[in-house]
Amino acid sequence: MAASDWRSGRRSLCRRRLCRDSDGFQLVCGFGGINVASSCRVTLLLLCTCGMSMSLSAAMQNPVTVTPAMRMALPAEGRTRRMGDSKDMRQREKPMNGWKTATFAMGSFWMAEAVFACYPGVLRTRVGYAGGTRANPDYYHMGDHAEAVQIDYDPTVISYEQLLEIFWASHNPVQSFGQGPDVGRQYRAIVFTRSTYEESLASESKKEVQERHPNDNVRARVVKFESFTVAEPFHQKFELKRRPQLFQLVAHLTDAELLNSKAAAELNAYASGFCPPAIKRMRKLEAKLRPLIARLRELDTSFLAETD
Repeated sequence: MAASDWRSGRRSLCRRRLCRDSDGFQLVCGFGGINVASSCRVTLLLLCTCGMSMSLSAAMQNPVTVTPAMRMALPAEGRTRRMGDSKDMRQREKPMNGWKTATFAMGSFWMAEAVFACYPGVLRTRVGYAGGTRANPDYYHMGDHAEAVQIDYDPTVISYEQLLEIFWASHNPVQSFGQGPDVGRQYRAIVFTRSTYEESLASESKKEVQERHPNDNVRARVVKFESFTVAEPFHQKFELKRRPQLFQLVAHLTDAELLNSKAAAELNAYASGFCPPAIKRMRKLEAKLRPLIARLRELDTSFLAETD
């Protein structure tokens, strides 16, 4: 392929977005009247995958690399992930009408964010710091705060009682001073309640868990929610960021957009491998992705053959 053909093809890309983030993953490049498969390895970004998630195993077996040249072909808003400041993030985190918000601490917030997003009805996730008194905490100056996850959910799909069940099932309730290999005060388990009703449900669920562990003390606390400080962008959707082949699907989002993206939350859960295999939400997404994975392989193979 001639260099001039490559440059003209690259300039023709990225004219429009065809999918909304509310539908799933945006198509950030338009076809521009060129043969995409023979022009560049931007195939992963050229397919509109609205409402889909990617099979981790398939993506890892046949990754499609987003190169620096491809990044430069993107429009300005997608070329560089802008660092959304904490004020911007807080302004965007208000739940929609009908949604409710819940906050939990249960060890590493990377794991906690992924676990809750496995379940239908969980619409948005973000990690941060809660439960302490230090003003403006950050990862290296956490003070007495705990790592926490805050979720927005649809109570008509998943109830607060079910969220509590997920909380208790996803950590060791009798381990003190940490969770698993993560040792320290920041990894303590806490249920943050926003009403007397939630406090009653949380306290009752703790009592039931204690009855199942008669020889140990349940360490998790039930406390009134006071505040939540959103963590640095690096920590948001961390499990997804560890899988570059999957992260490409939402890499055009700004930090604030990634924080609030339902699609990114779902992808993060899928990428983590923490979701129970029986969850239909993830099985359906993988089934939708199989044709896409096959097409990606076909396009990538075509490009490599034409450039050899």
